[in-house]
Amino acid sequence: LRAIDATTLARLLAGATTPAARATKLRVLVREWPDDFGLALLLLDTLEDAGDGEGARDLGKKLRARPDADARVRTAVGELFLRLAAGAKSPEEKALDEAEARRAFGEIVEFAPDDPVARRRLGDLLRSHGWFDDAARQYETLAKLTPDDPMVYLLLASAANGLGKLEEAVRWTE
Repeated sequence: LRAIDATTLARLLAGATTPAARATKLRVLVREWPDDFGLALLLLDTLEDAGDGEGARDLGKKLRARPDADARVRTAVGELFLRLAAGAKSPEEKALDEAEARRAFGEIVEFAPDDPVARRRLGDLLRSHGWFDDAARQYETLAKLTPDDPMVYLLLASAANGLGKLEEAVRWTE
């Protein structure tokens, strides 16, 4: 696997003063270094900065489809789709982008269903975006995977609190 070094990247991007110009240069670099996820994620952010939502969506879907995509990539792609959903021009576009974000987040555990770190990451992502019911389900699975971890019960309490189930949250905290 090859990756571009930071000094070379900075030198190659030095003349690109606009997000669109940076995106053009980064597209070329991503083709030259296809294994470099950091470079691809930089292009993803740059496309968003340049206002190229369609280009960012396409790249996000391609990154998710890669068999070597990890939780960091899936998280970044999911977050991108949530930002695109927030700026959507129509309710249909917003719903599509939110669904794509949920799929990207869900793939974090789809490929590692018994990994407590993946479960925790997904639960935290869902909770941070206000999907408390889904987060609670992830934390319940996490509790089964790590029954001796007292932190899980605080996470369950946080999800219950987000759902407005204050008595349940207090019980989990106790």
